[in-house]
Amino acid sequence: MSIDWITVFAQIANFLVLVWLLKRFLYRPILDGIDAREAEITHRMAEAGEAEKKAQAVEADFRQQKQQLLSDQDAVLKRALTESEDQRDSLLAEARAKLEKEQQDWHKHLERERQKFTAQ
Repeated sequence: MSIDWITVFAQIANFLVLVWLLKRFLYRPILDGIDAREAEITHRMAEAGEAEKKAQAVEADFRQQKQQLLSDQDAVLKRALTESEDQRDSLLAEARAKLEKEQQDWHKHLERERQKFTAQ
């Protein structure tokens, strides 16, 4: 059994050609695809980070507006309460004055009726 050196060199040459073809037409496109995918993922992560920052800014603005609205609501509520108390006090004072006047008129009327009765 002898070694056929031409076949060995042909097999080595075939193997090297196969490795070169695989590297050029299979391995390189796969690596390029992986690199493109990594770049896309990096880009999307950057966009997600920017979106998160924007969302946090919007959330902070929303919280500030909510706090402002609550404080405005408290101020309006206090002002309405004060106005209603003032209006209640003025209405009560007006009602008391009217009642006292009616009582005075009633007493005057009773006094006149008594005088008429005693005069008869």
